[in-house]
Order: sequence, then structure tokens, then C-alpha cells
Amino acid sequence: MSLYDSVRASVDKSGEFEQVSVNQRALIDKILARYASAGAVYRELLQNSNDANATEAEVHFTTSPERNIVTQVEYKNNGMPFRPQDWARLKKIAEGNPDESKIGAFGVGAYTMFSICEEPMILSGNQALAFVWKGDALWTKTVDTDKQRDTKWTTFVLPSRDPYTLPSLVEFGEFLCASLTFTKNLSEIRVFVNGKKRLTIVKTQIQEPTPVQIQTSSSWWKTDGALTESPQGLFSLKDENSLLESFYHIQVTLDSETAAVTARYLSATAKTKVPSSMVKRMERVMKKKPPSKVEVQIFLSGQEQFDGTSRKGKAYKILQSFSPRVGEGRIFIGFRTSQTTGLAAHLAAPFVPTVEREAMDLQDQTLRVFNLELLEFSGILMRLTLEHGMSALGVQYEKGAAERAKLDQELIKQEEEASKTEEEETSGKAETEEAEDDDASKASSSTSVWGFAKYMAKGVKKTIVKVKSKVEEIVDDGGELMNPRDPRPLCHEETQGIILMQSFCPRQSTPDPLVGTALAQGFSRCFADRAPPVLTRSGVVPGDQARLPNKGMEAFCKQGVIRSIVYQNAEEYHNVIAQCRVLDLNDLATALSESVLEEKQLIRLMNWWVRYTKIHTHISSYQGVDIKERIRFVLGKSKGDEPMNVLELKHYLFYLDKEKIRTGSGYSIEDLPMPDSILPKTIRDSVTVRTLNDQSLRVWFSPLPVEIWIDFIAEHQGINSGQPEDEQLCLRVLSTLSQEYSRRSVSEQRAFGSYCQSVLRQRRCIPFDSAIPTSFSADFPSNLYLYSAELKAFDGVGNFHKVSQHLKQMGITDDFLVSLGVRKSVAIDFLFAHLDTLQWSSDPKPLIEYLRSATLTKQDVNKLRSSQYLPAENDESRMFGPSELYLPNRELRIFPFVKLLQWPSEDDITERSLNGKFLTSLGVNLLPPLLEVLFYMAKESTDEAIRLKCLDFVAKRLGSGGDYASDWNRLSRSDKQKLKFLPGVAISPITGKERRTLFSTLTCCYNGKCAVMGIPVLDTSLGDKAKLYGTLFQCVAEPAPGALLQKLRMLVSEAKKLLVQSGGKDSKESSEQVVVSFSKIFGYLSGRTSDMSASMLGGLANEDFIPCIVDARVEWFKPNEVFFKSEDGEENITHSLFQVVEFSPFLAAAGVKQEAATKDIFRLMIESPETVLAAAKSEAKYKQFLRRVAAHKPFRRVTPEIRDSPFLLAYSMSKEESKEKATFELAKAQDVYIIDNSFFARMFPVKRAPHESDLEDFYSLIGSKYISKEVKKKYHIVGEARKNSSLTKDLVGRIQERGPLLVSPSVTSRPLVSNAASIIDEKKLDIVEVPELKAVFSLKQSTRSQKITCCSTQTKFGKNCLYVTKDFDWFDVGYAIGELILERCQLEDAFFISSLLEAPLEQLRARGFPVDRIIHPEPPPEPEPKPEPKPLPAVAQAATSNTATGPTGNQTGAPGGGGVSANGGAPTPPSRGEEKEDSSQGKKEVQGTLDDYVAVLKNIFPGVDEAYIRNRLGDKPTMEDVRDIAEEMTNNGYPKEMKQEVTKPKKEEPTNNGYPQENKQEVAKPKKEEPRKSKIFGSKKLGRAVNGLMGSGLAGMNTGMSNLGKQQQGVAAVPPPVFGRESNTVRQPEMDAAAHHNMEQQLAQRIKQSTNIDGDGFSSEDRLQDIPEGMDHDEKCELVPGHDLKPFVNPVTGKSEAHNGIKVFFAAEYEDSESFVRSHLDAVESFAVVLERLSDVYGIKLNSVAIYHDSVGNSIAFNANRALYFNLHFFCALHYGENGSQDSDCYSYWFVIFAHELAHHFVSAHNRAHAFYTESYCTTYMPKLLTMLSRA
Repeated sequence: MSLYDSVRASVDKSGEFEQVSVNQRALIDKILARYASAGAVYRELLQNSNDANATEAEVHFTTSPERNIVTQVEYKNNGMPFRPQDWARLKKIAEGNPDESKIGAFGVGAYTMFSICEEPMILSGNQALAFVWKGDALWTKTVDTDKQRDTKWTTFVLPSRDPYTLPSLVEFGEFLCASLTFTKNLSEIRVFVNGKKRLTIVKTQIQEPTPVQIQTSSSWWKTDGALTESPQGLFSLKDENSLLESFYHIQVTLDSETAAVTARYLSATAKTKVPSSMVKRMERVMKKKPPSKVEVQIFLSGQEQFDGTSRKGKAYKILQSFSPRVGEGRIFIGFRTSQTTGLAAHLAAPFVPTVEREAMDLQDQTLRVFNLELLEFSGILMRLTLEHGMSALGVQYEKGAAERAKLDQELIKQEEEASKTEEEETSGKAETEEAEDDDASKASSSTSVWGFAKYMAKGVKKTIVKVKSKVEEIVDDGGELMNPRDPRPLCHEETQGIILMQSFCPRQSTPDPLVGTALAQGFSRCFADRAPPVLTRSGVVPGDQARLPNKGMEAFCKQGVIRSIVYQNAEEYHNVIAQCRVLDLNDLATALSESVLEEKQLIRLMNWWVRYTKIHTHISSYQGVDIKERIRFVLGKSKGDEPMNVLELKHYLFYLDKEKIRTGSGYSIEDLPMPDSILPKTIRDSVTVRTLNDQSLRVWFSPLPVEIWIDFIAEHQGINSGQPEDEQLCLRVLSTLSQEYSRRSVSEQRAFGSYCQSVLRQRRCIPFDSAIPTSFSADFPSNLYLYSAELKAFDGVGNFHKVSQHLKQMGITDDFLVSLGVRKSVAIDFLFAHLDTLQWSSDPKPLIEYLRSATLTKQDVNKLRSSQYLPAENDESRMFGPSELYLPNRELRIFPFVKLLQWPSEDDITERSLNGKFLTSLGVNLLPPLLEVLFYMAKESTDEAIRLKCLDFVAKRLGSGGDYASDWNRLSRSDKQKLKFLPGVAISPITGKERRTLFSTLTCCYNGKCAVMGIPVLDTSLGDKAKLYGTLFQCVAEPAPGALLQKLRMLVSEAKKLLVQSGGKDSKESSEQVVVSFSKIFGYLSGRTSDMSASMLGGLANEDFIPCIVDARVEWFKPNEVFFKSEDGEENITHSLFQVVEFSPFLAAAGVKQEAATKDIFRLMIESPETVLAAAKSEAKYKQFLRRVAAHKPFRRVTPEIRDSPFLLAYSMSKEESKEKATFELAKAQDVYIIDNSFFARMFPVKRAPHESDLEDFYSLIGSKYISKEVKKKYHIVGEARKNSSLTKDLVGRIQERGPLLVSPSVTSRPLVSNAASIIDEKKLDIVEVPELKAVFSLKQSTRSQKITCCSTQTKFGKNCLYVTKDFDWFDVGYAIGELILERCQLEDAFFISSLLEAPLEQLRARGFPVDRIIHPEPPPEPEPKPEPKPLPAVAQAATSNTATGPTGNQTGAPGGGGVSANGGAPTPPSRGEEKEDSSQGKKEVQGTLDDYVAVLKNIFPGVDEAYIRNRLGDKPTMEDVRDIAEEMTNNGYPKEMKQEVTKPKKEEPTNNGYPQENKQEVAKPKKEEPRKSKIFGSKKLGRAVNGLMGSGLAGMNTGMSNLGKQQQGVAAVPPPVFGRESNTVRQPEMDAAAHHNMEQQLAQRIKQSTNIDGDGFSSEDRLQDIPEGMDHDEKCELVPGHDLKPFVNPVTGKSEAHNGIKVFFAAEYEDSESFVRSHLDAVESFAVVLERLSDVYGIKLNSVAIYHDSVGNSIAFNANRALYFNLHFFCALHYGENGSQDSDCYSYWFVIFAHELAHHFVSAHNRAHAFYTESYCTTYMPKLLTMLSRA
């Protein structure tokens, strides 16, 4: 029983009742202190009046005559008189109104009267009640009033307690006016001062409530309707007619002034659905249930008309408090609170308020949910209100659309006319003043709206904000372009829309922003998929469909655009609530596509675009082109009903720039014909050329290039006709072109002339003079001659015309005419003009030599090239042109398509001869085109011999610098793919069929090795030429890696189809052929593996492309499903479980492994455990698989497939011939138990997990249960219990004495319960002696019972009771106490606790327990002389010696910095012992004598009969015999020594269990105790415990380590504290406990200072170190060898660390060190596990621990710079075994090595201080080691 329970029981039993008194005056004062509002009393009185259905209220102030001081206030209302229950509640504080429809909840509001009055009085009906103070107690008196009194009024009389100044009637009127906002009944308030009526406020309904239409879903499957329910469903609209709209008229009269306003209200009735749990909570807090329905009211704003009242009077000022400003709407809970809504809207709802009613309660969790739900529901109503109001405005707005459009046009026209007049008067200043007048016009046209905006917002925003950037300042600010005229004043609908939208302009709600957030959430949820509505020029639309004006873009976009003045009056609404987007270019493009611009609109758009792009420089040319292509326009003005021609701006590409195309005198360029793509002149002149030249319009238009105009004019009829009437046009055109020609440079003239010639060559465009009448007055340029041409020599030969003399008069130059093709003179060889008509002889040599010697013009040469006048060999059908023939060449005669020039002698003409060079200059060919040759070779009809000659012909000319090299390189890949001219062969690897045909250079390889994959290769008959052809024709030697893998996939598919088609026919042969073929393929691919990237090979990981014969059929496998055959040919587990293939580097790179990995075996174990077991052939081998899986888990999480698979080894025990026999089977994890209690295992026949710690952890992870957790225990007491017997007293004393040891963290690391120390305290623990105890154990449906000697139970009041029998067993006592103080008591814990309780203190001290530090027993009396005891075993002696010497014990230094040496430093064997090599474990085990083992067993089992032990051990026992006997004695019990009990002993002597025996007169006979089962751990764990006692701290912790050297890092020696017997000071227990605690902290802190291992290695030099005196050395100094350690890289993982991250190094100075580590990787991993677990014991990080190997040096470990290095050599020699599992000897050994090295964190030298810290580490962390060993 806890302290609280016991005290509470005493209070309930004997306590006296006293009533709690209340200081009522102080209570009321504190209640009033919560009311922050100055008018709280009037607010409460008005609220009560409204609740009482009053319609009128009056406030009467009485003031003193001399000053305006209030002496008394009377408040009256005409509501329902007080009822008895009302009088009763008035007399009780905190007795709220139980009516759920009323606001009052706390019953303290009426007491606000005491804020201004000491003793108020209330008159109602025929009764009166007065409050009277008596001291600090409040009393009431009630009397009946005069029946003649007017009972219509309920009056509150409030005499002033502290007279105060009469409040300002304006401020008081504002308060009262605001209080009437949502009153349901109260509609009129009058204020009197000294009997005179001064102020009257009247609220009158002027329109009956009308339902607000709520949009519902258009279909049952759609969600486009309004949401009318709060998130958790607490509130929902009653029906579709529950939301009503009404209008009220508010009038304020102050003295003689009157002001009025009309207001809009919306109210809604909601159903409530409050969960019962919330109802209970709210009823407890509010003293009433929540309402079944609620009414929510919203007041948005008053209209802008104020009934003509003055805006400066006091009445108007009072009236202003009625309409909320932007963001200043209030929450009304009955009356106004201090909480704002964040909107220009008031909200009234039955929120649950705080006590002072100034805010809603958002602290209480239940009330918070209620209020937030109601807020979100209110937000929904606000959205419905907004949607309804804007929808109604939209209907009215559409009706006036035509009238507004007309008014817009008239006003804009008036402004334009006024602007023009102003421009004429003010000249260059017009634009700036126009903008200012525009602003003024806008401001004046909207005075009323801006006045309202001043009233609603914090100041007036300018209509247009002028901000100039640097670019804008250069080109002016854009004026009216960027700010279009909008002179029309706001219409009624726009004004109402602004007022409505301003109501929803958001601000942060105060003081609690959560209120505004909740309203906004409800507002948004109402129509989650639709934006709030806005008013645009085209009507009311959702906000996401509306657009805001943007830099003048609104002048061209009308549909869905918001007027600037509307936007500026409600910016927050448009930006935050409706989230409207500004107009962008996409909107502009859409608007332009849907409209046709007038001429002036187009001009405006082009000017605007220039200015807009100056501001927005990021606009792409694509956007500019898109805008242009969408523009349609008309020119001029419409004439009546005649339709106007609609033009598209995209067709206009150029504009005429007179500076670009110049003309001669006498005419203008505009007089000449122009193309239709020229921008119209009116638009060009209005926009101006300067603007058209702007960068922004370059993607729209460009100046008309003269070349474009030339092309156009060349097609003109006047240029082509050659008639006299067109002569003038031709002369002007030629003059213009001549001017352009003359303006250009020499190089440009050449190009321009060529261009003009190419265009005008076939045009009769040049006038000529002729004496003979002709049909044309103009001719082609090439038919005419210059004036200067000399033609007399050709008179009579033909008619020759010269150009007209008018050309010279027009300034047309001769150079220009020559460039057009006009001739200077006739060619000397006139006959050349008739070459194509001449027939030469078969010998063209004379002609060629004549032409070669003649002077030829360029035109002559061209004529020679194009004429057909040369003969060909063997073809007399016609003459040929030079380009049709080839120079004579013998090699070309193999091509039938080649025509050779007829020449007298083939040797006489070559490509280098003079005639040959001349002919080639005329176009005679030297070689046929390569493509033509290749096509000829690719023809199947071509003879094979000729094809080979062709190959040689082409190959000669394909080399570097060859004639065909460049032509071949220019061939496209598609051409090369089509040209199949290479002879090749392809052999199918699947069927063996051979195919010889022609291949292209892209599909053929010249390396024959790849033919094994069926890839085409050059025909082997080509011999050595195959490689030559392959190289010259750029064939690949072998396919690319990607192509090879693709080919492999095709072959796999082909092979699969073949096997399916073959079916059973020759299936064996087909299967073998496929396997052999793919073996060859894999062999070839192995040679190409180095060319393949990891990503390529990774693509094969999930493809089944490896064939294997299974049951005489081929099956296909993925790389991870097969493995390589072993090199030695021996079968292993991989062969038995998986398919194996011959080794191939390609398959290895693709993912095939040499041996199956743990993950592979585990996968098969899960899928088919019986198969794996059969392949393993033994249970031991299968267990090895399980160990591998447990050590390296191949899964990230335990899946249901793993849990449900029967792959775990499970053992069942059976007896055969009195011996237990274990049989195994495979079982699921849930069917197997982990035996952490062998007693339960024998008691219940269950399937057992293997007794290995790693496997037990693995089984537990998979889902197996510990048997100790599953067995349920109950205890039964038999017989009468005795509490205060001598036995219980002695046991109480022993427990109290050893209690500090039991709960000391330095003794045990097991998790203790939080109050462990108090549990075993004498006051909290009762010990009762009983005759017999019986325990009942149950597992599932099985039940077993067992007699025990001790158990514990819990009694009332938190105490515990320990029941013991007379002959109790210390183990049972330890188990019972362990269950009390430990969170989970295991059998080893019970054994440990029983040892602490049973063993004498000296024995505990000898075992290494810190007895002197934790408990301080009284010095025992001088003992009687006793016979000399038998010597303990050597290990025990060592333990005693170690403890006695303490920190001064002998330790010798180790070579290596601060390390432990094996130079005499391995565990020292017992004096009478010998070392025995254990062949099964491969390690050295300390072997003792018979006396050693007897002493050990007696130490474990005090009181055991020594003769029994010696008889069981025999003559030559082993350590294994000791373990077996210890297990048997634990499980079955043992006989105890014969006890002699005498009647009168001289002195009480302790027995074996440490307790004094009662005096007996007779000597008892030797008695053998009945065997009994004891709760102790199983054989494996007991064996480890025995090992621990032989070599660990429990038996003396003789580490045998010596020779401690100096640290590599110099650390100053810190002297250990001097305590105990070496100190002469007398210590108090508190000092000792504090010192012990400080030492623990110091040890842990130094461990945290450990540094990280350097991954690059470690190096140090040899040095000498002094040996301190007293260390029993023969030498005065020792050699500390250096180290040169390098990181060892694991060939499997590629990392220089073990699996857990511990770094691994080897000695670089020794050649065999690295190879030793490589061949002992399993030992490295096993050692890493040991170090990891010990690091966990000490709490040191793994990055401060390293493994190294040094077989030459004798350092076991060393400390360098506070990082620890451990030698693998000694681990392999002492502790490593094949099974990889380490016992307690190993952990005890390296535990002390750890302690030794950590002690060097304090001190470098091996002195007493170092020995002290080593011992301190061992004793402090020993419990954690034992805990770790118990789990192992």
C-alpha cells in the first residue's frame, strides 16, 4: 500500500468534517476583476433584458447639482417580471441560467452591479430585493412592494459606491448602439439625465425576412453544391429556407440631432448534433446542456445613404459604431465582445464564452471544439451570404449593360475631343496634363465611393499609382496608354458590390487569430471547388475567371475584366479572398482572337505594345508573334450598312521605309507598285516609322528589303510586257535599282548585280533603240549591247540592238547594265553560239585544241559546258555534253554505265595532260560517282567476279586522301544501310543453318569470332582482304556491347520458340544443342565483358537467359538463380540446392555468383525448408545455415511469409532408457519456445529453440516466445502463517543488511523497478513463515504444480509479503525478491541474488564485490581459533590475492603503447594446473585439479556434501564434467553436509548458510535431502556461468595480464582517490556513497572522451619506458615496440572494416600479415562481434575500437590517442573456434583487456593508479557484463 492510500484510509476512518468558508466580498471582487470592459454592468443588464423578452430599456442617471457626478443609476426594462426561480438564482453565485437557449451560463453576470454599487436593489413585479453587506458576507432582503407601482418595469437601482463623472453620451451611445446590433427582442433604448431624455436609439425592421437561395448539387454524383455542415457535423442548416435576409432601420437621436442608417442582416437556424461525451462535459462546465438548435446572425454593413443627415454631428458619430470597419467586425455573444472577426462583418452566435464574456472559451478542450465548429459553420453562412448578394447584383448589373456601354462611348468621346483641344493649346505638354486631368476626372466621378472607402478603410488609395522605371522615363510614362480612360462613374450595382466585397476584406482577427482562421476555413469549405464571386465589366463571375487590370491591357480585354476603381476599393478581397489573376498575354491573345479592332484601336495596340515590352523585358519573340497573328482589324469607318473588309495583321510583314529604298529625282518610291504584305500607309504614318523600328515590333514587321521588292516588281506585268506604254515604269524601276547598286561597295555590287540578273534575266525589262520597227520596245538583257559596244564588224551577220538612250538620262550606269547581262561586244568565235547545232567528226581533238588556245569569256565557257558537241566510244546515236562523258581509262571499262570520250589514243590523254585538264574544266568526268558504283555492286545480277573487281576498284580509292574517301564519309547512315554489296555469311547458333548473301557495311563485321552469335561476317573466301575491306568500308570488327546483349535476348527468344516447336521430338538433342550453343556464346561474350557497362549488365539481372537441363528439358534461369560449379569439381550445398553452370566471366559480371549467398539460401529455406534440410544432409549443417542467417540477416523486416514458414529447427525431448533424447523437426516461429527456464521446459513438453544466444535472438525476432513469459504462476499457502518467528527475523536482518548490494547499479545492471530500494525496506516488506507452499504453473491448457520454499505476494496498502517455509532454499528466496525489485527476473538473476544473500561478506569481498563501498557491517567479534581450511583452487587464490592487494597488485608492462602484452601476459595457469588443448574449440582452456573443481562447486552450492561432489567428479575430471554436474545439481538438487547440533555451544557459530542455529541436545544423523527441482537456467547458460566463475570476477577475475606500457598519447597520471584502509580518516556512509557515485561518473566521462580511429592507419616508433618501483620486475625499463598499421580492404565488400563498422588493419612491415587477415575473414567478423558486445557493455562507440593483426609482436592490445586497438592474433590463438560462437571465457578475458586499456585514458604509466582504475572499471561494469553473458 502506498503512502497516499494509507493516509487516505486514515482520513476516511477518523477524520472530522469542516465546511469550507468563503469570503464573499473577496470572491465578488475577484469575479469583477475578470471583466475587462468598462461597461460590463450595462452589457449584462441589457443581455438580461433581451433574455426577458423586453422591447424597451431605459437608463436614468442622477447627478449632483454642482458637478456632473453620477450619484445613482436606475436601469429599467419592460421584460417579463422576475419569477421565483429567477429570484432564487439571483441569491446564488455561479448559479447560471439553465435555459439552454439563453446566453448566461456561469451565474456571475448579475454581480457586475457591484462594480459601481455597494448594495444594489432590484424591483420586479410586486417584489423587491436588496443586497446588504455584513462584514465580508453578502445577505439579501426581500419585501413586497406597493401594488400601485407600475409593474410593467423591472428596475435595478444602483446607488454609486464611488461617485464618478457622467460618461460621455457619444461614447455611451456608441456602446448602446453596438449593443443593439443583434438583440432579438430589445429594440429601443432611452437615456435620461436628471429626468430629461437625452438619447434615444431605435431599431426597426423595415423588410420581412426572405429566404436566401442556397445552391445545391446539380446532380447526385456531383459536389458542386454548397456544403452546409460543420467539419465534425455538430452544426448544419435546418433546411434550404433556414438562411434568411432582412433589413433594419437604425435611428439615433441625441438632443436635437438625428441620424439614421439602413442595415442588412442575415440569420440562420442550425440543427445541432453534439456527441453525448461532449454533452456531459459541457453540462458539467456550463451547468446546462448545449442547445438543440442555434441561431447565427450576421451583420455585413449599412448602405451608403445616411438619410441626408450631417456627417459631422454627434448623432452621426454614434451611428458610425453600428457599421464595422474593414477587419473590425466583432463577435457577439449576446452583446459585443473584444474579439474581432477579421472582416467588416459582425457575427452573433451562442458561443460558449469565458467568465467575463469578453471572448469565447478556446481553452477547455470540449468547449474549444464546440466554438470552433460553430465558427466554421458561421464561415459557411458568410460564404452563402456573399454568393447570394453577388448573384443578386449580377442579375441587376446585366440589365443595365447596354446603357453602361453607351455611356462609356459617350464619355470617352467627350474626353478625346477635350484632349484634342487641349493638345492644340498646350502643344508638347498635352500628354502629362491629360493624365492629370484623367486622374482628377476619376476622383471627381467617384467622390461618394471614395468617401465610403475613407470611412471603411485606413485612408484613400490613389486611383492610379505612377511609378516610372528607367526605361519608362526614356520613352515617357506611357500616359493614357498604360492607364486607359475610364470616366464613367460607379453605377448603383458596382457601389453595392464594393460595399459587399469590402465586408470580406480580411485582416488578422484579434486578440485570438484562431477565430479568423476558423471563419476562413468554413468560408472556403462551403464551395471548396469554386472561387468567391467578383463583379467584372461583363457581370458577376467566380474569382478565378475574372482578371485584374494590368498596365493598360484592359483597354483591349473587356470580357471578365474588373474595373480599376472597383479593384482599388476592395484590393484585399480580390487578391486574398477571390484570388483573381491579373491580365496576362494569354488573356490578351484570347481577347484579340474574339474581336475585330478598329483602325484607331490597332494603332493604340501597337503603341501600347512598344511601351509594355519596355517594362516587361522577359517577353519572348514567340509571344509577340502569337499576339500579332491573332489581330484582326478594319480600315477607315463604316459607311452605313455596308460591311467592312476584315483584315488580318499576320499577312502584313513589312513597312515602307523611304530611307531604305531611294529613288531618282522626279518621282517617289511610293509611286511605284508595292506588294500586299506592306503595312497600310495610314497605319504606318499614325504609328510612325520610328516606332515601327523599335526592337519590340521587329518580330511583327521589318523594313521592306529591296530584294523582296525586286522579286515583287519582277513579276509585275509592266516589267514583262516589253510594250511602249510600260517604258516609263521600266525606266523608274531600273533607275531605282541603279541607285541602290551605286550605294553599295564593290563586293556588294557584285552580289547585288548577280541577284538582279537572276531575277530580270528572262524579263523584257530594258528598253532599246532600233531603226527597224519591232514588236517590242524592250528586250532581255542578254540580247542587248551597251552604247559603247562596237558592232560594225558583225553588220550583215544578224540584228544587234543597243540599250535606249533614256537609260543614261535616268542615271542608269553601264556597270549596272553589265551586271544585268548586257553585252559589251560580240564574242570573237561567234560560232560558239551554234555549237549545239554542229556535228563534229569522231576525232574531237582538233576542236578541243582550238578552243583551248582561244580567249573565252565566262559565258563562252558556260556555253561549252552545256552544249552537246563531243562523241562517245561505241555510241554514234548522238553527240554528248562534257558532263556526260569520262576521260578514257582502262579500269572504268568494267562499268557498263560509263561512257568514255572518243579519242584517237587513250595514252595521249590523261587527267594531267593539257587537253585532259581543259576537258575536265569543261566538265568531263574522271571517275564515276561512288553511289552509282555501289548501287551497281549491290545488284544481285552483277557477276561475282566483276563485283570483286569493283570492290578492289573502290577500295583503292577509299584510303586516306582517296578519291572516294570524302564521298563515302558523306553517305548517310540510311544509304549505307540500303547498299548491300559486301559478300558475307551468317550461321545460326541455334539451328546451325548457314546463309550466304550480300550485306551492308552496317550489318556485317569482319572479325569472325562474333559469328558464334549468328552475326553476319565477311565471307571467309575473301581471305586476308576481308579485314582490309572491313577497315576501308568502316565495318565494325565486332558489334557494340549493347547490340550484343540485344542479340543475346533475340537468341534466347529464338531458342525458346525452337524448343516449344520441337516438343517431344528429339527434345534431348535439341536441349543439349541449345545448352552447348549458349555455352559458346557466353564464352565469346566473356571476351567482351570489359566493354560492357554496369548498367548494361544490370539490365540482365531480371531476365532468364541462362539455359540449364533439368529433367532432360531446358529451363531458363536468371543470373541470381544459378551458380558456378566449384573449381575442384566437388559437390557442395550450392550444387544440391541450385542449378550450376560452368564459370564464365560474362555470367559472373551479369550476376552469377560462385556460391549461394545467405540471402539465396534463406529465400529457399522460406520457400522449401525440407529441400534445404535434405540438401544439408544433417541437422548440424542446417543449423549452420540458421547461424549464418542470424548473424547476417538477409531481410529488412520480418514479413508474414517469414513468420509463417516452417523453416526453424525445433527440438522435442523424450526419454529412452532413462536418458533424454532430443529429436528435431522444422516448425514455424509461433510454435517454437525459447528455453530461458529449463525447469519450465521439463515441466511442459514444448518444441524448443536451439540453446545458442544468437539463434535465440533470431527466433525471438521471427516470432518465437520465451517460455518464462508464457508460463503463468499462482501460489497457494498451506497451513497457518507465523509472522514474527526467529526465522523471519533473521531473514529480515539479512535482507536489510544485503539490501544496498541488491539494488546497487554497480552490482547489477538488470533493470530495477523505480522503487526497488523501498520495496525491500523493513517497513515495506513483511516476511511470514508458513508450513508449506505450493506453486501452480500453467502453459496454455497444461497445468503443473510444484512445492516451493518461498514466494512473494502483494498485500493491501502497497506492502509486499514474503512467505517462506522452515527449510527454505536460498534460490527460491532470491527468485521471490528478484520478482519484486527487478522489472523481469530470470533464473540467473535468482541465482545471483541468492548468492549475494547466502554467501558471507568475506566471501563476497573475495569474489570482487565492492562490499566496503556499499555496505559497512559492524566489525565481527573475535572468532574462535579454527582449523586451517583447505586451500582454494588456484583461481580462487588469485582472486583473493587480487582483492587484497587492490590497486597495488603486480602488473607488468606490455610492449606497444599503453597495451597489454602476451609476454608472460596470457592468463596465468593455476599453480597445480596444466594447459589442455581443446580440439573441439581450437583454444586453450585452463584446466584445474580435483581440489580446484571441488572448491568451485562448493562455492556455487554452499552446504553441499563434499563427499558427494568428489564421488561424482571421479579421479580425473574435466571442465565439461564440472558443467554437467553443476547442471544436474541445479535441476535435481543435492545432499548437504551432515550438521551437528549440540545443546550448549560456547558461542553461536554461523552455519553454511550464514545463520546461527538453534541449540539442540542431540546430534542429527546424516540426512540426504530429497532431490527437488529448482528454478535455474539451462545447461548452456549454466556452463557459461561455471566458466565465468573459473575465469571471471566472481571467482577472482585473475586476468593474468601484465606488462602494461605507456600510452602512445602522453596523458598526465591522475592519482586515484585514497579511501578505505589506506586512509586514516573516518568516513561517513554518505561520503562513501558520494565517492562511489563520483567515481562512476568519472569513469563514464573518460570513456566518452575516446577518439575516432584514423581510417588511414597508425604508425609509431620503438621507445624505452621506465618501470615504476614495486612492480617486481627484474629490469628497470622495457622496450615498447612501434607499429606500422595499414587498412585492410575486404575483397568481398571493398571496405576496410568489419560488418559492424569496426576498422581492420594489418602490420605493413610483415608480409604474411595481410594474407593472414584475408584467409581469416570469419575470425575477423567473430572478433568484431565480441568487441561490439563489450563496447556496448562499456558504452564506447565502435568508431573508437579497431582490430589489427601482428603475429610477431607480443602486444595483445594498445591505447593510442584514446583509441583502442586489439590484436586478432591472440583472439585466434585463444578463443576462436570453427562454430564462431564465443563463451564466457572469451568475454571475461577481453572484458579485462578493455578495462586495462580504458585505464590508460587516466594515466600512461603502469603504476598503482593505473591498477586502481583498471579494477574500478572491472567492478563498475561487471554487472553489465553478467547481464550480457546471461543473454548470450
